[in-house]
Amino acid sequence: VVSVFSPARDLVISIRDSIDADKQSKASKDELIARIEALEAENEALNQKLGDYNSDMFELNELRDLLALSEKYSDFQTVGATIIAKDPSNWFAEFTIDKGLEDGIKVDMNVLWGNGLAGIVTEVGEGYSIVTSIIQDDMNVSAVSSSTRDTCIVSGDLELMEKGYVSLMYIHNDAKIGEYERVI
Repeated sequence: VVSVFSPARDLVISIRDSIDADKQSKASKDELIARIEALEAENEALNQKLGDYNSDMFELNELRDLLALSEKYSDFQTVGATIIAKDPSNWFAEFTIDKGLEDGIKVDMNVLWGNGLAGIVTEVGEGYSIVTSIIQDDMNVSAVSSSTRDTCIVSGDLELMEKGYVSLMYIHNDAKIGEYERVI
C-alpha cells in the first residue's frame, strides 16, 4: 500500500509546497511593491528638501553678496533691491527694481551691482524704480580714480557695449589713470 500511495502522497506534498511557495512569493511581491512605493515617496520628499536647500543656498549667497557690497560702500546709505523686470532687448538698457518712493529711492540715485555701478534711477513709483543701465549709449556719470583722485566722465558706448566696456572721457592730460585702475 505504501509503495502504491507514496508517489501520490509525494505529488500532493509537492503541490502543497508549490502553493505555499506561491503564497509566500505573492506576499514577498506585495511587500516589495509597498517598499518601492515607500522609497519613491521618500525620494520625492528628499528631492523637495534638496530643492528647498538649493533655493536657500542661492538666497544665502545673494545676501552675502549684498552684505559685502554694503560693507564696501559703508559710507553710503544702501537699500537692497531685486530686479523684477528687464528691457526685452538684448542690450539690457533698462530694468525695474522692487524698491521705490516708499523705500527712499529718488531719481538720479546710483544703482550698484557686483563690483560697481550698474545704472542710474530714471523713474520712481511707490514700490518700484526704473533704472537705466550705465552701458546705455546716452548715459554719462562723473567718476574719480580711486588711487589718484583724477576725475573723468564714464559714458556708455554702442561699440564698446557689446564687449562689456564703457568709455572714459574728459580725463585731464596729466592724469595717471592706468590699466585696471579702479574708477568710482
